[in-house]
Amino acid sequence: MSLTREHYQGIGEVIVVWARVEAHIVKALRALTRMSIKEALVVYWQMGHRERVTVLRGLVYAKHPDKNDKLRKDFDVLVARLEAAYSFRNTAAHSIWFPGLKPDEISPFDFDAKGSNLKLTGRESKRISLSSERFHKEAQVIDRLAEDLKHFFSSHFGVRFIHTKQDGNL
Repeated sequence: MSLTREHYQGIGEVIVVWARVEAHIVKALRALTRMSIKEALVVYWQMGHRERVTVLRGLVYAKHPDKNDKLRKDFDVLVARLEAAYSFRNTAAHSIWFPGLKPDEISPFDFDAKGSNLKLTGRESKRISLSSERFHKEAQVIDRLAEDLKHFFSSHFGVRFIHTKQDGNL
């Protein structure tokens, strides 16, 4: 089975817009910690996503400790969206693909490498099947998240972003 050009394009869209989300997170971390861009890149760029989000959450919570604060609730919604997008991005970026449930769809095969012997175990808990259009729609969701992150941190924390959205289409 070979993936179609449209599947590759959709997967690529997800990965590219996710990179913008990561850049926005590093920019927000840089501003919140008052680091230079060089320092922030050294500290945060090689850090994994979950660690970055943990640090970001800690910094926002330190400034807004009241869990009932509207700003903090808005931030928590953004983080929930971020985690859902991260999960889809990881599926798109790291899966081995097989034929989907329909002729124009593909399904990921997930695996875990565990233990000292690197035992690989496949998981078929809930089979999903994705069309190229689904990848495109998810890329749009991630693109909207990037814009919302940018708006949130620029509005509430004065973070200045250099990334501008070029048009309404991906």
